[in-house]
Amino acid sequence: MLVAALLISSAFVAAAGDAAPAEQPAAAEGKKDATAEEVVRQRFLVAYQTAQTAEAKAEAVEMLRGLKEKESLRLMTGMLGNPHAVVRRTACAVMAITPDPEGYLVKPLMGTLTDQSPSVRIAASEALGNAVVRGQAIKALAYALIELAGSSPARGAAADPRLVEAYDKALQKLTGEKSEARDARGLSSFWMDYWKKHGEDLLAKEKQAREEEPPPRPANLPKDIFDR
Repeated sequence: MLVAALLISSAFVAAAGDAAPAEQPAAAEGKKDATAEEVVRQRFLVAYQTAQTAEAKAEAVEMLRGLKEKESLRLMTGMLGNPHAVVRRTACAVMAITPDPEGYLVKPLMGTLTDQSPSVRIAASEALGNAVVRGQAIKALAYALIELAGSSPARGAAADPRLVEAYDKALQKLTGEKSEARDARGLSSFWMDYWKKHGEDLLAKEKQAREEEPPPRPANLPKDIFDR
């Protein structure tokens, strides 16, 4: 009797050992293939971190051109904090041609309008001029012009003409409007008046456009009063 029980037990263990565990996933299932952008980001990080000069770091930033994923956009905006103007300027140029339907890049670029380097501020204004979510970009550029012109005629006359022209061009592109005035004070007044007249309405429309639409009604539901 004891011998028979041992034989049955041994056979059960052997059979269990031959069966593959039902809950153990295949090794390949737990591994996710890297997307094309992930590969580029990895290469960028290696190139950027090993670059020995500011120019080499700026060349590495060029690798981010054409990328669209949120992780890629984060890398671009992170470059705006680099201590070298050439890197920040290159980041702005990359963002200027980056599709940004949600306006993710707008706020970082708005902050760059106060950059210590005029060339970086010009690059930031050019990138903002391509914004799809325009409201905040228009507001930031209008206030940047006010800051350039200042409150005194002397300060307005001394405003950097390159910045005045860049901000004005970006605003023209965003609005389709143009001021007859060409000096800093005249332009700043024109664009501030434009913002006061249209700004809140534009912001409200953009907010409404970004709100999620209700999901479509499933096709298999029976018809109701709204379908008649």
